[in-house]
Amino acid sequence: LHLLSTTTKEALIRCLGTHPSVRYEGHLWQRAVSHVPLVQKDMQSFVKVWLAELLHTEEPATAKVFTAHVLLGALAHAPQDSGWELTLLHLLRNERSSDDIRDSALHALLRHKTSPETLIGLLEEIALEKLPDERGRLRDCLLETLYPVHVRPSQVVRYLSPTRSRRRSIPSFGMFWT
Repeated sequence: LHLLSTTTKEALIRCLGTHPSVRYEGHLWQRAVSHVPLVQKDMQSFVKVWLAELLHTEEPATAKVFTAHVLLGALAHAPQDSGWELTLLHLLRNERSSDDIRDSALHALLRHKTSPETLIGLLEEIALEKLPDERGRLRDCLLETLYPVHVRPSQVVRYLSPTRSRRRSIPSFGMFWT
């Protein structure tokens, strides 16, 4: 991918996920470091526009969601660039974003945040139920990242609450419950 022109990479992103066998052969390759060239500086404007279009799509097609996961997975491996922070925050906060898209956006944001206060703000939004997190995955990831340096042991209880999902009724962090 490093050898492809910007135009060719844009075309690849537009076509990504349209081949059914590629989508269902497994998810490991979706987060591959080899996809980082799709989100590097020369592609930043195009990818930001593409992700903004995803935000305005009522119910994105499977291929579009698949492509979003590939791009967000690449961003999670790309060199730190605070220019991605606002785009990733929009994906996290958008009511149309699925839980899986939010989860992928958060993992990318962990790489591209400008400060821990950004993550603390997201944790606060979850605690105040301003940011949906039915399965508790965002909260768990944020606590794992922020504890104990930015979220002190005395503050943890405020963020722990049962999730609304039947799949998981308590956070994954047993260390906080013992």
